[in-house]
Amino acid sequence: MRVSEAIYKHLAPVFGEKQVWPNAAPEDVNYPMIIYVIANRELVNAVDCGYLENAKNRVQIYVFAKEFEECEALRDKVIKIMTEQTDLQSCLALSDSYQFESTVQAHLIVVEFSMWEQTNNGQ
Repeated sequence: MRVSEAIYKHLAPVFGEKQVWPNAAPEDVNYPMIIYVIANRELVNAVDCGYLENAKNRVQIYVFAKEFEECEALRDKVIKIMTEQTDLQSCLALSDSYQFESTVQAHLIVVEFSMWEQTNNGQ
């Protein structure tokens, strides 16, 4: 399964189908919501057989909420859900950082993950 499919599959039930967005969200979106960005994708190769139909992705999940405590609780939920899912070969939470977004008056925690996906059509 692709990383983007797994993120949406597992997080849309928590946030709602209209609250999980790749790369950017509409200006009129309701809170809480998340934006996910695949910041980097490394194709896995072997010297003897080339591309192994696997990719290691560095993913940033932006958790937005109007209240700080809600943002922290949702961050914890996102980490738990994504690290316990079984659709991806591997999903590790690496770090998170907080900031207040004054333009939208919302709290933001960015969680960075390492997620492995199988890229062949059979998965």
